[in-house]
Amino acid sequence: MPRPKYLKNDETAREKLIKAFWDGIGDMPFHKLTVTEVIRRAGLNRNSFYYHFADIDDMAEKVVEETLMSDLPGILVSELNHGVGDVVDSLLVDKSTRKRFDRVCLLAGKNSSPRLQEMLKTAIADNWKNYLSIETGKLSHEDQLVFEFCLGGVFSLLAFRADNETNPPIRDMFATDFGRTALMAITKLGRQKPPDC
Repeated sequence: MPRPKYLKNDETAREKLIKAFWDGIGDMPFHKLTVTEVIRRAGLNRNSFYYHFADIDDMAEKVVEETLMSDLPGILVSELNHGVGDVVDSLLVDKSTRKRFDRVCLLAGKNSSPRLQEMLKTAIADNWKNYLSIETGKLSHEDQLVFEFCLGGVFSLLAFRADNETNPPIRDMFATDFGRTALMAITKLGRQKPPDC
């Protein structure tokens, strides 16, 4: 199958399909999003879709992996003492980073699916564990609960932002007492030594 053509300075077919996917998730539950709907929104044909993706689930998995923000934990932790809201605002001045963050929020929201939400939860946990060198198996039971509670709270904030019609500012999410406390608690876990076995 030949590569889909595009005009100079135009979005590629793949970029159009990805934009259509995210627009669809913003408007309807993932389980109702079909290949037909994606290509309609993208203004393309089935050949263009199947050139890039095997099916809607394959597309979801690939675009979710591309969207996840593995660098966010490091940015937030390194600047925790400088005012998280200011750091997040400066980080998200870049339009592509803001778009990625908005899409991450959509993954946590009501239009997502249990599978996509689980992918997001796992990625968030892995990003924090990798950045802070946390081995959850070596944490005490209490610290494991703190880790899960804080990550669950972060996930809930992302979902709230996606599902709230007022679309609260990103700064407000991270600059709250809960947001700062959760970040400090997770950071503290990364500095602890494993309990005696």
